[in-house]
Amino acid sequence: MEILGAIIVIVLFNLLLRGFFTGARVAAAGAKAAVTGKEFDLNAALGRIPPFDARIMSKNTETDGSGLEYYAIEVMGLIPTAVARELTVAVSLFDVTDGKDKPAMVLSLVDRAREPHSPVFFQRADLGLIQPNQGFTKWVEVGRIFPLFVQPPKSGRRTIETLVRVIPTAEVHDIKYGFQSGKYDKPLWGKAIDKEFNFIASGYEEAFENRKESMALGVKLAMSVAMSDGTIADDEGHAIKHWMEFKAMSVSEKSQPELKEKLNAAMKEAHAELTSGKFSNSQIISKINAITEMPEKYEIMELCYDVMAADGVADPEELKILHRIGEALELDTKELERIRDTRMVSLTSALENDASSESLLGMDPSWDDQKKQNYLKAEFKKWNARLNNVSNDADREHAQKMLDLIGEERKKYG
Repeated sequence: MEILGAIIVIVLFNLLLRGFFTGARVAAAGAKAAVTGKEFDLNAALGRIPPFDARIMSKNTETDGSGLEYYAIEVMGLIPTAVARELTVAVSLFDVTDGKDKPAMVLSLVDRAREPHSPVFFQRADLGLIQPNQGFTKWVEVGRIFPLFVQPPKSGRRTIETLVRVIPTAEVHDIKYGFQSGKYDKPLWGKAIDKEFNFIASGYEEAFENRKESMALGVKLAMSVAMSDGTIADDEGHAIKHWMEFKAMSVSEKSQPELKEKLNAAMKEAHAELTSGKFSNSQIISKINAITEMPEKYEIMELCYDVMAADGVADPEELKILHRIGEALELDTKELERIRDTRMVSLTSALENDASSESLLGMDPSWDDQKKQNYLKAEFKKWNARLNNVSNDADREHAQKMLDLIGEERKKYG
């Protein structure tokens, strides 16, 4: 199942998580209290408890309405059981925009609101041991829906069906992808409540399309690094193919053939365009920036560095290209340094001139002398610390090579 994670401002994300998890605990505890607590008088309630029912109520995480909007799932009434047993209120969501006969899964972006073995939305409120003729005398919250935390197949206005069910607790594990199977293939009680939501973020079907395209663009970008000298070495080709195979394994088995075909086609297209001189790095990067989330950009950048490191040589021309790609993808400088340094371990260098040394160290030739001095001081401290902390002989040797190179560069700037 492919899922494109939503981008949420950290402050809001923490606030949302706090409200979500608090609500989940309150829902489960409140449900039991409403059934077994002092406020529930069975004798007084007999004959006066209404039939079991469920509803969805719009609420806010703050009492003054300044927080985040969510939808509380509430139940009330006589719990439908003829014998004493452990019961659970289970909640699933379906996208029924295209019709009740074509329900689509709704995914959760929060682990605690998922089915045990899938990313499909699921919440439960365990009621405990319920006797016949017990029930809720008032509305009790059993779950919450935060629109920012759920993902339908597509964005825009979608009709979401909230399916509220009362089932034996032992049968909860039989709910898979929202559907109930097993001994109790039907709930003791169930109600579907439809509500329209407006989703701004991409749905998972749209997100997967963007993700496939991002992977293909990443392959093309890696090919431009591999063929910076006009040809592609076997080791470089193997590095790209290994990445393609790994990415294909990250999607559902049904989607793998299509993705493999797309990535192979991207590799062939890039080779033909690079050979004919029609390849445009800037156009590829522009497309990546338009549709790719930041984590996937870093994955592409790591692939490009893996290609550079595949032949065991830190080629200065490839390093220049990688530096420009990192800047164009708008990636964090510190994170780029981490990726570069990780791939540089155990590599030999093909230094031909001063520009080659600067590229190997990650320096921009356009910097003034003072900026270069400051950068080299920082690099010296970093690699000196590594020399004193690494235990592997190869890593220690590489750190010493980098210190020697930094020392030679510092002589040029006083």
